[in-house]
Amino acid sequence: MFIGKILFGLAAFVLTWHPVYAFGGILFGALFDLWIEKVLLPSNNESLWQQNFSLLVILLFAKFAKSDGKISKNEIQAFKDNVKMSKADGVIVGHYFNRARHDMAGIEAVMQDLLIHCRGKENIFPHLLEMMCKVAVADGKLYGEHAHFIRVATEIWKLPTSVYLRLEQLYLQDIKPQADQHEQKRTSQKKKASGRQKESAQQEKESNRQQQEEAPQTSSFGENPYDVLGIAKESTFEEAKKAYRQLVKDQHPDRMRGEDKSEQQIKAAENNLARINAAFKVIEDTNK
Repeated sequence: MFIGKILFGLAAFVLTWHPVYAFGGILFGALFDLWIEKVLLPSNNESLWQQNFSLLVILLFAKFAKSDGKISKNEIQAFKDNVKMSKADGVIVGHYFNRARHDMAGIEAVMQDLLIHCRGKENIFPHLLEMMCKVAVADGKLYGEHAHFIRVATEIWKLPTSVYLRLEQLYLQDIKPQADQHEQKRTSQKKKASGRQKESAQQEKESNRQQQEEAPQTSSFGENPYDVLGIAKESTFEEAKKAYRQLVKDQHPDRMRGEDKSEQQIKAAENNLARINAAFKVIEDTNK
């Protein structure tokens, strides 16, 4: 600050027109500037620090209360019960808590801002953590999101583990933990999606089965297998198996060779046997 040096130095020079007295005025002005910096400004700086601190704390607790999905009246009251505030401050609290209803992002960034803002005043963080515990259990429940951010605050603010354990035993230990609301929603959505996938797969499987039943079944030779075996389509699998075995016995090429059939007849028998095997395979696959 140079205002005292300038004013007193200039006044001494104008009044005396002597550089020595002007220099003395500058020295006196320096002492005046030092008094301003040491006595008057700290109170102004402290006031500004307190304002910024209050805004950060309100923002932190608004986002913290919202982290479980909603802000309750009990949580707001628990916060107000643990801080001294005027009616005007109460309006500010209500404003930030209402804003947090629509946005809970950035809670860790607010914790980091508090760490920087409170440098040299770290003894305030155990009190803030205790307030977080009180707000967390204000509804008589402890949600997973609240427990998570209490642990995060402990790490960001570099608090000893003993502080966390003491507060956990004091406020959190006897409160029944509640399921993470967001995790519950995600699990429910996954179950619904899985159910839809299973239903769709079942419908597709049933559709394929119906198509197979309705589609004409042919062998690899493009023939109706029941016609090849000489049986009705309504025949049972046992009836089809019996007809197949009889045809194999009658049409087997080895039998033809044993009866001294011509080479042409043996080749025809081999072809017939292949057709019979292909036809029975279709019926066999259908009955698996």
